Amino acid sequence: MPSSHLIPDYETLSPYLLLRTLPELASNQVPENVRRACGQTPLEAWRLLEEGVFFFFRTILMLETVRLGANSLFEREPEGIVLIDRDPDPFALIYECKARRNGYAMSSDDTLRYRNYIKKKRQEVRARYHLRLTHFLIVSSSFGGDIGGRVTEIGYDGTNLCLIPAAHLTMVCNMVRPLPVSEIQLLELHQLFDRGLVTEEHVVSCLQDYCNGLS
Repeated sequence: MPSSHLIPDYETLSPYLLLRTLPELASNQVPENVRRACGQTPLEAWRLLEEGVFFFFRTILMLETVRLGANSLFEREPEGIVLIDRDPDPFALIYECKARRNGYAMSSDDTLRYRNYIKKKRQEVRARYHLRLTHFLIVSSSFGGDIGGRVTEIGYDGTNLCLIPAAHLTMVCNMVRPLPVSEIQLLELHQLFDRGLVTEEHVVSCLQDYCNGLS
């Protein structure tokens, strides 16, 4: 029988390592424990952040999550689309990851590009997945600039711009992981990913009733 020190630490090698370190990755930093887990393979923080957010939706919230951009050679696409068809009001959201040490401030060029992209993607989502594309979610370390103005501009065509610090995604992970699958499937994600900047207080107010049921 092999000695215990040769048994792999599956928790360390699992996606949960990325989920625990989302705040550092979103600040464009790769923590030492992540570097060790990756061995000698150099990986950029932005790429690890994208992987972590993908696993957040796919593994923690147990939602069908589709990566975007893999077949797009000449056009920069957001990272993925999440299909939330079990919500009382089914919808789809597109998410974008921004690894920034000093936070992300959306420029007017960014706003125009996102609006054009969402407009183009909306029909495809309805035809392929039979869902309304209603949310555009951005994950970063923090957010600056004219947040209210950008939310209004993106929302001209009915899209809800949701800005969520990566630390709050890790917070959601910690609150949701102990829940039984039946409870996770009842989470009101339309409320959690609300329009505007997501605060810690908002996360707690959305999830505390579910988590209190465990006590």
